[in-house]
Amino acid sequence: MQINWRQLLQKDLPVFVSFVLVATLLWWVRAMNTSRDTFIRVPVTYAGVGEDVQFSTTPVDMLTVQIHDTGRRIRMLKKENPHVELNLTNKLKHDIGSFNIPSDVLHHRVEDLLPGTTSLISIHPDHLDLDYYRQHHKTVPVVFRGQIPPDGQYQIRQEPQLQPSRITIYGKEEDLAKVKQVETEPLNIDHLRDSLYQTVALVAPEQVRLEVEQVEVRCFGEQFTEKRFTLPIEILGQPEGSRLRLFPSSADVIVRIGVNDFASVDADDIHIYCHYPSHPTDQLPLTAKSHNAQVTHLRVSPSSVEYLIEK
Repeated sequence: MQINWRQLLQKDLPVFVSFVLVATLLWWVRAMNTSRDTFIRVPVTYAGVGEDVQFSTTPVDMLTVQIHDTGRRIRMLKKENPHVELNLTNKLKHDIGSFNIPSDVLHHRVEDLLPGTTSLISIHPDHLDLDYYRQHHKTVPVVFRGQIPPDGQYQIRQEPQLQPSRITIYGKEEDLAKVKQVETEPLNIDHLRDSLYQTVALVAPEQVRLEVEQVEVRCFGEQFTEKRFTLPIEILGQPEGSRLRLFPSSADVIVRIGVNDFASVDADDIHIYCHYPSHPTDQLPLTAKSHNAQVTHLRVSPSSVEYLIEK
């Protein structure tokens, strides 16, 4: 008699799968309600530690805790991810020192995290020994290193801004004395058109620790246009009783401004001037100046004028 395996599998497979699922469910229910020992890892954090405090060795950041409870409660405890926070404010009172967090303190802090049904068996490490010292510190400016040229017909509204622009650095007094500023890693971006917000790393001087490891660079690009004014030339330093005639007596100035600021710049914002000559010269150079912050570039034409002194 020939066995038809395909028909047999089609007939018995659902029964077999159901049996496996039921057996797995029964095993899981039993495991969840059976008491057992297990290990969980509990993170440790430290509060009250100033930026100027350094530990001689890296403090323990994880406790291995052995507990006893049912599988269901152990599973719930692991999901809660409990952690121990140790406040060291009252421990760090001197420039240099050491202290101990004893076993009973750690046991008490961990027990506070556990449900009433959970038994605490052991903690590793069961105590903490910490050595610390305080570093000198000072505040220095952060300096941007790099180039961010704008695209054609665009301009940089202002120099790149850094946030924060000043940071605190820590280290030995003799090492800090050598540091006048902290520089960014070079940042080079071509064809800027719009606003730029980019995080860039800082270069830490040797033997010096930085308050932050990176800063945000902010740079604003905008499309520009030009505006032309014809203005009289002002004379600075002219002695009383003398008269200086200029040829011509007015000049054109072309200013570069952002497209959105076109209407905010007028002739009253611009001045063209020359200085009364202190010695004979063929022509007097002209200078254009604006007190309007929206004006980023000025070009005066002509750049110099002829003159005649009348007395």
